[in-house]
Order: sequence, then structure tokens, then C-alpha cells
Amino acid sequence: MKIFHWPNRSTYIAVGVFLLVFVLGAALNECSAAEYEVGAGVAVGPLADSCNPAAVVEATALFYDRHVDVSAAYVGDQCTGDDEEGNVGEFWYTSVQGVVHPFGHDAPWFMGLGLMYLVTEPDGPYVVMPQRWNFSLSVGADIGRWRVEARHFSNAGLEEPNRGQNHVVVGYRF
Repeated sequence: MKIFHWPNRSTYIAVGVFLLVFVLGAALNECSAAEYEVGAGVAVGPLADSCNPAAVVEATALFYDRHVDVSAAYVGDQCTGDDEEGNVGEFWYTSVQGVVHPFGHDAPWFMGLGLMYLVTEPDGPYVVMPQRWNFSLSVGADIGRWRVEARHFSNAGLEEPNRGQNHVVVGYRF
């Protein structure tokens, strides 16, 4: 069972672009106001019912007083529990979300809505999201320097199959 690998050249390009976004965003946001976060979690439901959840590793930059969230993440190999359909496989994605704090900025709760791009398609035969561009929806809480977030990715039924992905990630901001 492979744990982690860099699948191809497009991943290096995507990581480079993501780092460039970090640097440009920080420069536009007067460096001191940008926050960075690293997190880890799991991909949950509907795929992992009879399998171990897949690992998720995420890097995030928060700009404009935590109102813009730019993330890149690796999602590990996922099992479907169905030998005929096969596994999902691992993949990389990046996302950009607008974030609101519905109970005031001092309250811990937030919600996000944005776009997600599959940098690498899952390398397994089971199709989760048939297109590279998808929607991103999240809810979570900031507790001191810690962030707990649940994210949902899907294409909103624009193309079938629309199985989507759900992730729960705990991150630390610095």
C-alpha cells in the first residue's frame, strides 16, 4: 500500500502556483496580516463506510482578516468497499473560498463558499467527481490558534456522477 508520492509534473506546478499565491497574497495583504495554517484530517462518508478513512493533509493561507481562504491539499487513497468498482485513489486539490462570520468576527463560527480544482485526477477507477472544477462549502470554528473545519466538495449536480467528498480537518494557524 503506497502512503504518499508525487504523481507527476503537474503537481510540482500546482504546488509552485500555490506558493506564489501565498507570497502575492501576503504582499497584497501587508504580510503581517496574512495567516497560514497547516492541518490534517480525514475524508469521511459515503465512500469510507466499510473502509478506513483516507488521510487529508492541507496547507491554507488566510487573507483579508480571515475572509479569503486559499488551500492546497493531498487526499490519500480511498477504498469504496466494492471490489467491482475499485478504489478512488489519491489526489491533490486547491481551493479558494470566501469566508463569512455570521455571528460576528469575534465569534468562533465561520462558513465558506468557493471553488475547488482537482490538480491531479484520482488515480483509481472509481469516479468521485467527473470534472476538475467543483464547488467548495465549509463550516467550522476558530478556537485560539486552532481551526476545526468540515468541507464538502461537489459539482452541485452539473455532471454525473456527483458523489462529492467530505473532509474534516483540524489545523493550526501561525
